[in-house]
Amino acid sequence: MSDMSAVGLFNTIRKEARVAIKSSADEEQARIQELYDRVDSTVKNWSEPVKCSYPDCRSTSIRNSHTVQSAALKNGLGSELRGPTWDSKSSKLTVGKISARSSSVFPGYCKQHEAMFHFEKSVHLKNVQDDALQAMRTLHREAWLISSRSSLANSLQALASQILKVDSAQDFLSSDDKERIESVKKWCADFCMAQDSMRVRIMPTIERLEALGTDESQAKRPAWLFAADMDKQPFALLATVMLDGLELAPLISLTLLPNQQKSRVIATVEADFDCILPKYVESNFSEKVFSNTMLKFLKDGTLDWYASASWWNSLTAGERSEIEASL
Repeated sequence: MSDMSAVGLFNTIRKEARVAIKSSADEEQARIQELYDRVDSTVKNWSEPVKCSYPDCRSTSIRNSHTVQSAALKNGLGSELRGPTWDSKSSKLTVGKISARSSSVFPGYCKQHEAMFHFEKSVHLKNVQDDALQAMRTLHREAWLISSRSSLANSLQALASQILKVDSAQDFLSSDDKERIESVKKWCADFCMAQDSMRVRIMPTIERLEALGTDESQAKRPAWLFAADMDKQPFALLATVMLDGLELAPLISLTLLPNQQKSRVIATVEADFDCILPKYVESNFSEKVFSNTMLKFLKDGTLDWYASASWWNSLTAGERSEIEASL
């Protein structure tokens, strides 16, 4: 599930939370109000600045670091793109318009470390350090999402617990309402556990990308980091997923972005599974199947994709519906 799942669940219990606030004694009322305000503030201010993602930096990030540079998206796909966007009215994801400037942003780096991505000046990735830094950016964004999602779900779980606690004294919930709020509480607990596992699993990979990306003396590409310029694709994407079908389901992190007149694909695997990457690349990144592999990631592997308007408009109504149904 995405970070939007918790947002949607919050919307389903807003009414009961407000009733619980009004029905509570003063001290308990303040506690529920504080939880409600915390969740509401997180939802409304999703990209508030946080600590810079660069290792050992204690500075505050800017609000809008780009995971994929906006110039590359604009040059390769156009200034107005299509991608998953949150519809606040229906509380669900849909495919909508998004500018290249607003795509793939997160509160990632302070002003000083924003400047470390020197390939942004030429809008061209061409060596192992460039690829390591780009893969690092993708996983730094994933780490921020994990932290943000967990924080929101933890607060939402506490709010659901407080609503149920007030109901045990005031009895204002129907049996269906109780069951729904219990399910929200359980979903949050399970979700936080899954996010904690992801955090532990991606950190060793982030650390070795940080080391490689900042070591300009390292010219040799390690087996665990693949990159190649392929035929130009009509979209960019970021994905960190488990490879199904393998016994231990290792994580793979993948970035697809415009690179001059090509599309560059950068892939890295979870530490301790280095031997898997060459086999995966051989099976899925050949010229014959590459486009299908990327389209499969777009449909099934990520909510972080940004497509050219012309490509999206060229799809049949059925093809667009299939993609939207997968969100």
